[in-house]
Amino acid sequence: MLFEDVVIQIKNVSKNFALYRDPKDRLKQMIFPKLQKLIRLKQKKYYTNFTALNEINFEVSKGECIGLIGRNGSGKSTLLQIICNTLSTSSGNIKTKGRIAPLLELGMGFNPEFSGIDNIYLNGSILGLSNKEINERYDDICKFADIGDFIKYPVKTYSSGMYVRLAFAIAINVNPDILIIDEALAVGDEAFQRKCYAKIEQIKLKGATILFVSHSAQTIISICSRAILLDAGEIILDGNPNSVIKNYQKLVSSDKNNQNIIRTQMKKLDIAKTDDKTDDKTDDNSKSIKTQYEIIDDSWYDEILKSNHEVKYESSTAKISEVKIINSHGEQVNNLRKGYHYYISYKVFFYEKSKSVGFGMLIKTMQGVELGGATTFDDVSKRVLNINSGDTYNIKIKFRCNFLPNLFVYNVGVLSVKNDNEFYNNRILDAGLFRVMSEKNLYATSLIDFDVSIEADIE
Repeated sequence: MLFEDVVIQIKNVSKNFALYRDPKDRLKQMIFPKLQKLIRLKQKKYYTNFTALNEINFEVSKGECIGLIGRNGSGKSTLLQIICNTLSTSSGNIKTKGRIAPLLELGMGFNPEFSGIDNIYLNGSILGLSNKEINERYDDICKFADIGDFIKYPVKTYSSGMYVRLAFAIAINVNPDILIIDEALAVGDEAFQRKCYAKIEQIKLKGATILFVSHSAQTIISICSRAILLDAGEIILDGNPNSVIKNYQKLVSSDKNNQNIIRTQMKKLDIAKTDDKTDDKTDDNSKSIKTQYEIIDDSWYDEILKSNHEVKYESSTAKISEVKIINSHGEQVNNLRKGYHYYISYKVFFYEKSKSVGFGMLIKTMQGVELGGATTFDDVSKRVLNINSGDTYNIKIKFRCNFLPNLFVYNVGVLSVKNDNEFYNNRILDAGLFRVMSEKNLYATSLIDFDVSIEADIE
């Protein structure tokens, strides 16, 4: 789809805030610099200048759905408030075209003493609707909000979820040209969030423009056609959501000492504002993967993503070391792409002779729910019958990553037979972490993709 009409144009926009250490300094700043100027003394500042946005430049075309992502304090909310004209710029220009419906801070535009009904009319008029237009939309707003008789009571009695239900119902029923959402849906329950995202899709199909702030990588990728990464008040990346999210995760998980270096490197990246291209050089199941997912294996390693709860079995018979996950190219990774094969790899050094030895692994959720694993110990024909003292074995356990975007943890272990009993030579619980990266067009739910095919035939 080609976007032709520019509806938001931002040129060289900066926003500075004055930070005062003491409330008295605010009063001093109002009085003393003027007096100092009158008597021709050097004017003193009683505040520290904080730059929330620094020379922001981008355009948004009609029909685009753009996700803004970044760490807390990166300037996302400030930028949205400037676009909504609830905050002025320190410098630069901004132009918007069409009716804007903002869903910013919880309850913004509401009078807490008014009832929900009164606030529908108040908020609707703020958004530019006449009383006649609000009357025409009133039933739809109440139906979507679905807060029952609470609509008649003051909104100060509402829960945060009820607040956002009513606010979103009003915002989407004014038929906006530009819909702006600042993480507000996070307080809604799961059923309401699903209803909101379905409504957002409908608004997109009608050609509305959407600016969406979220810390949910999967949400950005699933509903947005473009993503912008803000950090320290600057645009770091602007382009394809998959690529932007991957680099965002790399930035937030990097060591603080290296973040400036990583930010500088990211600014030089050329990320297309279209979907990722596939690569012909993939692993042995690449053809089916490319057809199904239309994305390459861009797995990578994050040094910060490590288990903090590793538990090692005390053992004098064997030692497990160098536990890691590697991809089909032999590279160590812990950010995996769904649909590709990977290997859990580790070394085992044996301090003494062992018999009928098996090697295994187990993958779990972060809460400890066991999802699946494998061990050669369960198949006698796969065991190593005799191992000598001083032997070292390199273990590679291949698995297909059918997990949906989330964080997972895994165990590794060595089993043998000792005195006719099953015996752990060594075992490491929560030996490592891995993240499955977000992507578009995921129809599966929960934790694992079972590659389900659904048919519905009418008789």
